[in-house]
Parts: sequence; structure tokens; C-alpha cells
Amino acid sequence: MKQYSTVLLISFLLTACSGLAPSLSPNVELTDCTVNGVSAQCGKHTVYEDRAAQNGRQIELNIVVLPATGEQAMPDPLFFFAGGPGGVASANASSFKTELSALNKTHDIVLIDQRGVGGSNPLSCPPLGDVSLLEGEKLASYYESCLKEFDTDLRWYTTKAYVDDVNEVRQALGYEKINIAGESYGATVVQVYLNEHPETVRTASILRGTLLEYPIFEHFADSSQRALDLVFARCEQDETCKEAFPALRSEFEAIQARVQEEPVPTQLWDAAAVKRIVITPDMFSNVIHYMLMGADTAARIPRLVHRAAVADDWNAIARFYLEQIKPLQMVVLQQAMPINILCTEPWAHYRPEQVTQNSAGSYFRAAQIAQAGLFEQFCPAIPAPEKQALYATPQVTNVPVLVLNAAEDPQNPPANVADAVRLYPNSLVLIEPYRAHFRTDWACSGDILTEFIGVGDVKAVKVDCIEKIAPAPFDVSP
Repeated sequence: MKQYSTVLLISFLLTACSGLAPSLSPNVELTDCTVNGVSAQCGKHTVYEDRAAQNGRQIELNIVVLPATGEQAMPDPLFFFAGGPGGVASANASSFKTELSALNKTHDIVLIDQRGVGGSNPLSCPPLGDVSLLEGEKLASYYESCLKEFDTDLRWYTTKAYVDDVNEVRQALGYEKINIAGESYGATVVQVYLNEHPETVRTASILRGTLLEYPIFEHFADSSQRALDLVFARCEQDETCKEAFPALRSEFEAIQARVQEEPVPTQLWDAAAVKRIVITPDMFSNVIHYMLMGADTAARIPRLVHRAAVADDWNAIARFYLEQIKPLQMVVLQQAMPINILCTEPWAHYRPEQVTQNSAGSYFRAAQIAQAGLFEQFCPAIPAPEKQALYATPQVTNVPVLVLNAAEDPQNPPANVADAVRLYPNSLVLIEPYRAHFRTDWACSGDILTEFIGVGDVKAVKVDCIEKIAPAPFDVSP
């Protein structure tokens, strides 16, 4: 029986209080709370699982509000959507309180956990144990068994259901117009919300995202190869990096060929699985991809490649897998809501034939073809959503839209938003140089977001800080 890697998308979170400024009559009680060490206002809002029916099972949505800290709050808050699918929006409270303090001075920041995660009826399956290699049929059986244990109907846990929840919470909190923003999958949520409830949006910000109609997963391999080529080219143009690793591309080809010929054992042990970590072709390419996700970790790739090529030292690759990738595997695989969305929504198409066609010449090709095959095997176990739970065909809107992607993102490169003006004629597309998918800080992008929400006009936004962004220094240690 054929086996596939399960590295899934590691690739793919009191209205009377000071500063809270709703403009409609609120009916959610918010009380003082502490979230991740910061003061906030917390509350719950109950919605029907099947909103169209307006009866049956109900869900309590978890709401965290960071009230505006200034004396005068603007009436339009920022609603921020987490990445994932599966990210917990409320988990951002601490970082937003500090990193977006300028924005929070004049605007409330509202974080609503998506139904199925965090504090909003989380749907977690039991642990899988060793997930390094699993068969698609076993995953299908695992999800079928898990779903039977939930007192819920997974068909209503979709992106469309989430944006309808958000709109209902908007009304319940008393806000008339809101600003919406999200990163990665959160940028997908922004677009679905714009599509379903444009009349409630003052501004929208698509951050490190991909347009709804662009098949992001079917281009993972070629997008990741592009990012790797950019890192290699920068190393070749950097005197220190070039001197340290003069044969970087040939060394990469050599170690990739080596691991494809035969898996490479390392000196590191996986204590949970009670076995030595062995570098397989799939593990190797997934480590490279995941390192490309961060500008800081991407800067370590030349040294990692060089050490494996000249010193037969594969331990850094094994350590990165053990510390960064495997824990994420466990989280992703055990969450039912993200798997439901990835298996059933049009934006998440993952057709093996398209992956094969798009991935020619990519180091990530075999892993992505295998992963698409894995999805093809286990996704039939996930119930298809009701038609009312899926978003409509994207429509043109004149809402001001800021699109901010990173130049070296291996999943959401600039090409994925190149056609933004077709749907969003009142948009501004900006590309942060040298940055990747994972955000290390809100420098520059936070300033741009704050000003955009402040002025509400893409033509009036100052973007000078983008020109000052510098690349992360390469690790050239011995």
C-alpha cells in the first residue's frame, strides 16, 4: 500500500469600557479579562451551527476585544483573522497590543476565534502517535472515526460560516462599519468576507495571501523553487556568503541526489517515536520549504546545505524537522475544522495532475505530488459542506483594499496577487523585499496598515519604509 508524507501545509490565530466605540446598540456583554498577559475585554456570542435553519445545535464564539487606548476611539474597529486554517485569532492579543499599539490607540481590535478552534467549540481528534508516515486510507479511517465522536455537523464549519459569524458578532458588538485584515489563510477570510458582506467594510487588508481564484496549493512546488532560487542568488551576490559557500547550487543538487538514492541516518533520536531520525527525500524537501517560510531561517539554508555536502552533517536538518515540523504536523492533523476546509473549499484545490504539471524543475516536486495524492485519498472521508456553507463566486468591489505580500514567500509569492485590481479596482499592491511568509515583526507593514486604516484611502498611504527593509544576514559560521 502506497504511503505519503503527512506534512500538511507546513508547508499552509463591556461595551461601556473606556475606548470601546460601537455605533449601533450592542447586545454582547464584555468583561475585563487577561489574555496572554495583556488586559482585554472578553465575551461570548451564541450562533446557530446551521445559521440558515435558525434552530438546532448552537455554538459559543469566543471574542476578545482590545479597546482603543486613546481618549477618543474611532467608530470602526479592526477585525483581524488568523492564519491556518486552524489559527486561533485570540492568541494574537499579546503581540497586537504591543506591535500594533499605534493602531490600537485609535481603533478597537477585535479577535474572534473561528468556529472549531480556540475558544469557539474546538474540534480536536485524538493523538495519532507517530505521524512521520501514514497511509491515506488510515487517515480516512482516523477522520471517519473521529467525526463520529463529535456532537457537531462538520458541514457547517467553513470559511463562509466563519465570515457570517463575524458579521453577526459585528452587529452584536454594535459596530456599523469595520476594517478587516488577515494573514495567510486569514487573507482568504478577508476576501470571503468582502464577497459576502462588502457593505459593512470600510477597508480591507490582504496580508501575505493569495487571491481566491488562484490555486495556491497546486503551485506550492514552483513557488517554493522560486523562493529558493532567490536565496541562492542573494548568497551569490553577497561577498561573505559567496566566499563561505562558493558551490552552493551544486552542493544542493548533490545532497538532494544523495538522499534520493538512499535515506540518510542522523545522530539525532526522536524520543517520542523511539527511533533514530532518518532523512528521507520527502523530509529533506519539507525542511527546506519550511525554512524558506521565514526570512531568518532561509538565511541559514546555505550553511545547512554546505555542512551536509562537505561534512556529511545532516543533524541540523533532523533537528529542524524534530523541533519545528513534527509538532506542527500533530496540531494540523488533529484539527477537524482545517481539514474540512482544505478538503472541500474551491480555493484549496489540490489536484495531483495540476501539481504534476506545475512543478517541473522544482526540488519540491515529488513531495508535493505525494501530498496531493494523500489528500485525494483521505478527503472523501470528509462530508461535503451544504451549498449555503460555501462562498459565492468572487465579485468586484470598490472597497479600499491593501494587498501586502512578501517578495520571497514560498507559498504566497507576488504572482499570487498580481491580478488583484480585477476584483479590487480600488486597491494598492505592495511587496516587501527580502521578507518571507512568517512575520518576525510588524516593522514597516504595521506602520502601513495603521496609516491605511487611519486614512481609508490607498492613494494616501505612505510606503517609504518598504525601501528601507534589509535582508536577514546569512549564517556563515563554520
